[in-house]
Amino acid sequence: MQKNASSIKTSVFVNSLKNAIVLNYDLCFSDMTNLQGELSVYYPLTLKKSFDIKIIENYFQIFLSQLYLYDGDINLECSSDEFPFYKEVTEGLYAIRNYDENLYLFPNSYNINYNYISESNCIESNDVNVINLVSGGKDSCVADYLLTINNANVFRCFISGLNIKSNDGELQACHKLYKDRLDVIRLEGFESLITFLSNISDCYGKPPSRNFIPRGRDILTIALVYPLAINRNCQYISHGCEKDLWENNIFECGMNIPLHDSQSKLIIEPMNKQMSISTGIHVFSPIAGMHEIYILTWLLKNFPEKAKQLQFCFWGEGCGECTKCIRYYLIERHNQKHLFNFRKNPADLIPDLRININKSDAEKKIRFYNELKYLLGDDTHKDALFNPTYDRNFPTFFERWSLT
Repeated sequence: MQKNASSIKTSVFVNSLKNAIVLNYDLCFSDMTNLQGELSVYYPLTLKKSFDIKIIENYFQIFLSQLYLYDGDINLECSSDEFPFYKEVTEGLYAIRNYDENLYLFPNSYNINYNYISESNCIESNDVNVINLVSGGKDSCVADYLLTINNANVFRCFISGLNIKSNDGELQACHKLYKDRLDVIRLEGFESLITFLSNISDCYGKPPSRNFIPRGRDILTIALVYPLAINRNCQYISHGCEKDLWENNIFECGMNIPLHDSQSKLIIEPMNKQMSISTGIHVFSPIAGMHEIYILTWLLKNFPEKAKQLQFCFWGEGCGECTKCIRYYLIERHNQKHLFNFRKNPADLIPDLRININKSDAEKKIRFYNELKYLLGDDTHKDALFNPTYDRNFPTFFERWSLT
């Protein structure tokens, strides 16, 4: 990263028509350049029920601060009970951003308005109502299945405008998978933030290994769907993080580092606690105990037509060159299926992958190491990969947690 943010100002408000939220930002960087703009978030209904706008502003400020490694004061408005969890989320996201950039920048301090009184409505319902954040990918698709067989009333929501290279393919996949049972939240203005980021950091927007998906994106996603959860009378927000993402965390330099940022339990667990305290809404992942290979193998065998409709490549379609494409190719080859289309043949990457995965430090450096070892012929981790575990964050209604 060539420069970090030296000041951050934000404001968030509901528009006069009450069908959108506007998030303003004013960022100043260490070389005195500025980035100003706004994100407009359009909802598929009028926001009639009150919700706590400060939750969204808090997470928006945390998102921007960790993204641009702001080392000044972070301003939050929350209760004293919530603050430790906001702090835990913030420092976990800073840890992975510093790890990415080989830096050591953290907030100088936190300015907390403890006198703030929440305006949110806590959900009270005898029904199990869940908003499932969907992306058109396998994780949210299988999470949807698990929620359904647990007799939840499922509302599917896609946030359009977050993934600047794969958005259209993801939205099309969601329409195919969920038909008209889909809410779409439309986000305008996000691309400016990510384009600027990719210009100052080598960690973004450099294909095939560096995509445009920003760290902390999913805390923003959960915060933005929260008003819809209130207005749909949902007690739960489902965010599909599979086990490889959920548990792939390391401890270095005295810090717990969530390698998959806000798809890690190190981020979602404290966010769940904060949201539960302030809103009564529980955030969890229905697939937190299941490895990617288990999930995708089950889909390929039982619902091949759904598998064909998935959007999985970060570059909008199967590029055949990124790490995700080669994993999907290896899994379908292992299952003797041919459902996914790739622009380039992922098989061309296998010789280099074999060399890299046998290096002495491969287990630390290569994501999905156990899965890739198995797919390349090593059965050591087979039992662990195909046997789901029970995650302690499953809510009380969640009983049928394995795929059948």
